[in-house]
Amino acid sequence: MLANHGLASAILGGYQLNGQLSHYSGEPFSVTASNTVNSPGNTLYASLVKPFTHPNGHNRTPGNTAITNGLPWFDPTAFANPVEPTYTAGQLPSSIAAPVFGGTHRNEFRGPGQTLLNASFFRSFHIFRESDFQLRAEAFNVLNHATVSICGFPQGSTGNVCSVADNSSTLGYITSFGPTRTLQFSGRISF
Repeated sequence: MLANHGLASAILGGYQLNGQLSHYSGEPFSVTASNTVNSPGNTLYASLVKPFTHPNGHNRTPGNTAITNGLPWFDPTAFANPVEPTYTAGQLPSSIAAPVFGGTHRNEFRGPGQTLLNASFFRSFHIFRESDFQLRAEAFNVLNHATVSICGFPQGSTGNVCSVADNSSTLGYITSFGPTRTLQFSGRISF
């Protein structure tokens, strides 16, 4: 511990180092159907026709097909539109299949998670009586981890929905990513 006065205190004192480590699970999302199966105007969720898997794990490189080999983040073939039963004239009512609604529900799945490390470094200088000047350097997302999103919704949004109608283009793929490392420098006078 340094004394509050003297050369050593002037050179080595007044520093402050702060850090924050956060790990988040992915944003919840839903997969909706592109048909309405007897419920026009309502949201109909897709049917899960095989297990929900991540064939490419947590690879966080949007658009980099050299690393992802063009694979989606989750398997889009695991979802399908619910099948509307067919009816032919003369069929007995008891032999008509009931409509099949999607087997998934709202926000059942989670997108890619993220880990963020934020840090700050402060140095205070005594100016006069109760007045101090503080130099501040702050870094957000120090490790520069990509914060990715799937199906076009931005990280941190609510009501995230992927649609089976997107099966050929974006369903299951990482489509965008959030802010990268940010540095901020400032000064502050306290009196």
